[in-house]
Amino acid sequence: MRFCHSVSSGRYRSRRHDAARYQLARAYLVKSTAIRKIRPRNFERELNAIASARTILEALHSKTPDDARYDVALAEASCGAGVAHETLSQYKDAVSDLQEASDIARRLMTTVSLDAELVDMAMRNQSSLWRAYYYLGDAAGMKSAALDGLEMAKQRSVLLPDSRNRWLSWWHEQIGFAEQMERNHGEAVHSYEAAIASYDGRPFPNSNSDMVLAYLYTSLGSNLRHIGENDRSDAAFVRAVEEAEKVTSADPQSNAAEFNFRVGLAYFETEHPSLDKAERYVRRAISILESFDLVERDRHAINFYKLNLKNLLLSQGKFDDATAMVEQVRADTLDQLKQDPNDRTAYYHLGSACSSGLLIACAQDDLAAARTAFDQDLQHWNEGLQNDMLPAAALELGIIYKEMLGYLDWLKEQEQPRIGYENACRVWEFWSQVSHQRDDAVIPEMLKRSALWVEIFAEDAKPDDFDAVEAQIIDTFRNRSEPSMWDEAAWRMAINSGAAFYDPQAALQFAQQAADEEPQHQDYGVTLGLAQYRCGLFAEAKTTLEGAANSGKLDECVKKVSACLLALVNLKLENHFDASRWSKKAESLPGIVFPEVISGYNHVIDEFKETFAD
Repeated sequence: MRFCHSVSSGRYRSRRHDAARYQLARAYLVKSTAIRKIRPRNFERELNAIASARTILEALHSKTPDDARYDVALAEASCGAGVAHETLSQYKDAVSDLQEASDIARRLMTTVSLDAELVDMAMRNQSSLWRAYYYLGDAAGMKSAALDGLEMAKQRSVLLPDSRNRWLSWWHEQIGFAEQMERNHGEAVHSYEAAIASYDGRPFPNSNSDMVLAYLYTSLGSNLRHIGENDRSDAAFVRAVEEAEKVTSADPQSNAAEFNFRVGLAYFETEHPSLDKAERYVRRAISILESFDLVERDRHAINFYKLNLKNLLLSQGKFDDATAMVEQVRADTLDQLKQDPNDRTAYYHLGSACSSGLLIACAQDDLAAARTAFDQDLQHWNEGLQNDMLPAAALELGIIYKEMLGYLDWLKEQEQPRIGYENACRVWEFWSQVSHQRDDAVIPEMLKRSALWVEIFAEDAKPDDFDAVEAQIIDTFRNRSEPSMWDEAAWRMAINSGAAFYDPQAALQFAQQAADEEPQHQDYGVTLGLAQYRCGLFAEAKTTLEGAANSGKLDECVKKVSACLLALVNLKLENHFDASRWSKKAESLPGIVFPEVISGYNHVIDEFKETFAD
């Protein structure tokens, strides 16, 4: 009997120990959520808390695989890790984590006897998985799988009668998000309106905030702006801020600041921007945060907002105001780093301030100031590389690289080949070291062609001859098999009519080839329209460029160029009304302060300005 009693006591102690470990795992998950709410950009601490929870839960699950609590908690942990990786732009890690969560979700969702908690958990995981798939973009089958998962989630929502409207609202919001990603802004408007109509007042899954209506109205306003419904867009933005300010939460002022900032960006980044309104909303967001006591103030958020305000000011040519904003960020981040030398976010913001000084110098055509600013910028990031202080997000690494390449492109336009060659070597050496140290330091797709330019330039034996390098690059692109490379070769051969390598007929051939191969890339249509314009095919250019411009699928940096080209083409065709209309459109779009990497957009914009000067 004593033996049986001992076994029974041991089992009791084991169960009690397992229960305690389970509660500890739950505590780690709660901690990870709290970290996200209190310090939204501290993803490393959040991921560490989730990893601790996972370790405990996996051990418990292997011991008692039939206990559904462990399934639920493991899925929650994987989902949280996936969302954090997604926000860090580490999409492959995000999908790996979210796929694990989704596998559990799908298994539970196909169970005949399913309680509401498990359905709710399963649908939360479906929402995050679906968004991560969309962010991955062109990966084969990802979008199809995402839509299948979304449809499955919609069907299972009937199992939650008490929150059916909440899930229908979420479903419409996800579809709206998909349409927005595909730049089908009219369809996105309908989806966001349906989401608002069916919303029942409860938070959406995996949301860090209960301000769902504010999010929905911001998205609605942004998409309305894209299709030219400016009055309705303004009303939606006003409603978004009102909803944000109505929310009763632990930190309502901070929430209000966030939504003023979101609305400001929406005014800036849409098809019909309003820079004065954008500036007003972003300044209001900053003033709200700066009204806090110093101890409670989120200095990271303030500096992030100020760096975005700097971009707005530069787009309006307000160089002195932009410089003042940069100096404020520089001073504050240096103070933050004195208090905490390991503050990675402050270090990134300080680097952004250095890059901003370079941007302003280039915008004012100040070669000496630009060289000094670039040296400071590169020195800052080299020190960050040596001290493991580079940003955690791969996307932010890409931004750093893009700014460096932009400087090289500007030097090319300034006809400074020797300086450009020397700095191309320095940039390539820096990025090679970053790529060696960081597995996720993959050059973003948008920079791959530019990276090839730097590689060729840095290795060229004749650094004083830009034209020779450019001719070599064009030849390299022409002989590649990717449509994106053909498009790049065509653009380079057509953009500058005064260049030694100018060849509009060859440009037309390669542009047509790229557009035929991948017609979904409307940016290729702009290149084709440019080549047709250079070849004197004005009617064809008008048709091609209008198709691209009206698709709503152009990258932000291409919109102004396409509008300039359409104004020029219509003038050649003596369509004076349309020429005037597109001229006004081009002038209303934000200026391209820093030339897009290896773009030569300034040639089209300068031609437009000279032609329409009167």
